[in-house]
Amino acid sequence: METLLWSTLARHPWRRTLTGVSGIHNAASSGVICVGDVGSLAKGSGEASGSGEASVAGEASSSVQASIEGLARRACELRRLVLKMLAHAGAGHPGGSLSAADIMAALYFRVLRLDPARPDWPDRDRFVLSKGHAAPLLYAALALRGYLPVEELMTFDAIDSRLQGHPDAQRLPALEASTGSLGQGLSIAAGMALGLARRGSPARAFCLLGDGEMQGGPGLGGADVRRPSPA
Repeated sequence: METLLWSTLARHPWRRTLTGVSGIHNAASSGVICVGDVGSLAKGSGEASGSGEASVAGEASSSVQASIEGLARRACELRRLVLKMLAHAGAGHPGGSLSAADIMAALYFRVLRLDPARPDWPDRDRFVLSKGHAAPLLYAALALRGYLPVEELMTFDAIDSRLQGHPDAQRLPALEASTGSLGQGLSIAAGMALGLARRGSPARAFCLLGDGEMQGGPGLGGADVRRPSPA
């Protein structure tokens, strides 16, 4: 089971970078941390206010259920593609990818504000896969989201492929960072969030971490972000 952890840097007190560092340190599995503005995620799509709106609430509830079922199907498709990629390549890490498929489906098909036609859109949300060995899952999500042909997934881990065993942003422009050195991703995402906040961008930064790296010093160091002192 994955652990989903949300926090914010851009528009709330930066001293509350994470929802309890000890909770992250002792998490039993992977987690996603949002280090950007999550105000738009605070309200569920099934909310209704006032009286006489039971039918509206019911319709919203049905919509939410349909959305959840759609994301579950996306997660299954991601897992299927991951297994095909790894079987074809004869290499890779299945566990790290399969365990995070539900999170990745929610991010890429519900949460992240992206535009595949403009991968360099300045106000796009940023996503950093800190546990870089789960690259097959990220590649599958990018393909289904329209960033690369699904057929290209079968080139995973080939010597001349853009889809290496760990994400390489020099080869694949859709990637925000080259990762694989465990524990480094959160610091990268935190730096992105700080930069976005400084220029007033509405974009958010997200980071997916593995359980092991969350128990090491670099990950906790990346979590300890403070608002810079005024000049």
